[in-house]
Amino acid sequence: MSARGTGTEAVRELPLSFSPVVSAASGRQTFAAPCMATKAYCPNCVHFRSAPYEARVAGCYLEKNMPSKQKQACLDEQQIPGDHEQINRRGDCPDYLARARKAPWWQRLFSLGA
Repeated sequence: MSARGTGTEAVRELPLSFSPVVSAASGRQTFAAPCMATKAYCPNCVHFRSAPYEARVAGCYLEKNMPSKQKQACLDEQQIPGDHEQINRRGDCPDYLARARKAPWWQRLFSLGA
Protein backbone atom coordinates (compact mmCIF):
# COMPACT_ATOMS: atom_id res chain seq x y z
CA MET A 1 0.00 0.00 0.00
CA SER A 2 1.20 3.49 -0.65
CA ALA A 3 1.46 6.14 2.02
CA ARG A 4 -0.78 8.46 0.05
CA GLY A 5 -4.47 8.67 0.84
CA THR A 6 -7.12 7.39 -1.51
CA GLY A 7 -9.45 10.31 -1.02
CA THR A 8 -11.72 8.52 1.45
CA GLU A 9 -10.22 10.19 4.50
CA ALA A 10 -12.34 12.46 6.64
CA VAL A 11 -12.46 16.00 5.31
CA ARG A 12 -10.99 18.55 7.64
CA GLU A 13 -13.58 21.03 8.94
CA LEU A 14 -12.84 24.65 8.11
CA PRO A 15 -14.29 27.67 9.85
CA LEU A 16 -17.16 29.34 8.02
CA SER A 17 -15.16 32.55 7.63
CA PHE A 18 -12.78 30.89 5.18
CA SER A 19 -13.93 30.85 1.58
CA PRO A 20 -12.65 28.57 -1.20
CA VAL A 21 -10.60 30.21 -3.93
CA VAL A 22 -9.87 28.47 -7.22
CA SER A 23 -6.67 29.44 -8.96
CA ALA A 24 -7.11 29.92 -12.71
CA ALA A 25 -3.54 28.94 -13.54
CA SER A 26 -3.37 25.63 -11.72
CA GLY A 27 -7.05 24.85 -11.18
CA ARG A 28 -6.34 23.99 -7.54
CA GLN A 29 -8.74 24.97 -4.82
CA THR A 30 -7.26 26.72 -1.82
CA PHE A 31 -8.82 28.41 1.17
CA ALA A 32 -8.15 32.09 1.72
CA ALA A 33 -8.61 33.92 4.97
CA PRO A 34 -11.17 36.73 4.82
CA CYS A 35 -9.93 40.26 4.45
CA MET A 36 -10.62 41.97 7.77
CA ALA A 37 -10.09 45.55 6.67
CA THR A 38 -9.92 46.85 3.15
CA LYS A 39 -6.87 48.87 2.30
CA ALA A 40 -7.34 52.37 1.06
CA TYR A 41 -6.55 52.62 -2.65
CA CYS A 42 -5.98 56.26 -3.58
CA PRO A 43 -7.42 56.26 -7.15
CA ASN A 44 -10.73 55.02 -5.70
CA CYS A 45 -10.93 57.85 -3.15
CA VAL A 46 -13.20 60.90 -3.46
CA HIS A 47 -10.34 63.29 -2.63
CA PHE A 48 -7.92 61.92 -5.26
CA ARG A 49 -7.66 63.74 -8.58
CA SER A 50 -5.47 62.50 -11.40
CA ALA A 51 -3.72 64.34 -14.19
CA PRO A 52 -4.41 65.33 -16.96
CA TYR A 53 -8.23 65.23 -16.94
CA GLU A 54 -9.27 66.01 -13.37
CA ALA A 55 -6.35 68.15 -12.21
CA ARG A 56 -2.99 69.57 -13.23
CA VAL A 57 -1.08 67.38 -10.75
CA ALA A 58 -2.19 63.98 -9.40
CA GLY A 59 -2.60 63.85 -5.65
CA CYS A 60 -4.85 64.16 -2.61
CA TYR A 61 -7.03 67.26 -2.79
CA LEU A 62 -8.42 67.08 0.74
CA GLU A 63 -7.94 70.57 2.20
CA LYS A 64 -6.10 69.47 5.35
CA ASN A 65 -3.55 67.48 3.27
CA MET A 66 -2.79 70.25 0.77
CA PRO A 67 0.24 72.50 1.43
CA SER A 68 -1.18 75.20 -0.86
CA LYS A 69 -4.90 75.71 -1.48
CA GLN A 70 -6.99 78.41 -3.12
CA LYS A 71 -10.51 79.47 -2.12
CA GLN A 72 -11.44 80.95 -5.49
CA ALA A 73 -12.34 78.63 -8.35
CA CYS A 74 -10.44 80.78 -10.86
CA LEU A 75 -7.19 80.07 -8.98
CA ASP A 76 -7.76 76.31 -8.90
CA GLU A 77 -4.72 75.64 -11.12
CA GLN A 78 -2.36 77.06 -8.49
CA GLN A 79 -3.28 74.47 -5.87
CA ILE A 80 -0.64 71.98 -4.78
CA PRO A 81 -2.09 68.60 -3.75
CA GLY A 82 -0.87 66.45 -0.89
CA ASP A 83 1.46 63.56 -1.66
CA HIS A 84 -0.96 60.63 -1.75
CA GLU A 85 1.83 58.03 -1.69
CA GLN A 86 3.23 59.40 1.56
CA ILE A 87 -0.18 59.88 3.19
CA ASN A 88 -1.33 56.36 2.34
CA ARG A 89 1.99 54.55 2.68
CA ARG A 90 0.57 51.67 4.75
CA GLY A 91 -2.85 51.65 3.09
CA ASP A 92 -4.67 53.00 6.14
CA CYS A 93 -5.54 56.57 5.20
CA PRO A 94 -7.88 57.95 7.89
CA ASP A 95 -9.64 60.26 5.41
CA TYR A 96 -10.36 57.63 2.74
CA LEU A 97 -13.87 57.81 1.28
CA ALA A 98 -14.72 55.45 -1.55
CA ARG A 99 -16.18 56.99 -4.69
CA ALA A 100 -19.79 56.22 -5.51
CA ARG A 101 -20.22 53.35 -7.91
CA LYS A 102 -21.04 54.30 -11.46
CA ALA A 103 -24.56 53.35 -12.53
CA PRO A 104 -24.85 50.71 -15.27
CA TRP A 105 -24.80 52.06 -18.81
CA TRP A 106 -28.47 51.25 -19.41
CA GLN A 107 -29.56 53.22 -16.32
CA ARG A 108 -27.48 56.20 -17.42
CA LEU A 109 -29.00 55.93 -20.91
CA PHE A 110 -32.58 55.86 -19.64
CA SER A 111 -31.97 58.69 -17.17
CA LEU A 112 -31.19 60.91 -20.17
CA GLY A 113 -34.61 60.06 -21.62
CA ALA A 114 -33.30 58.24 -24.67
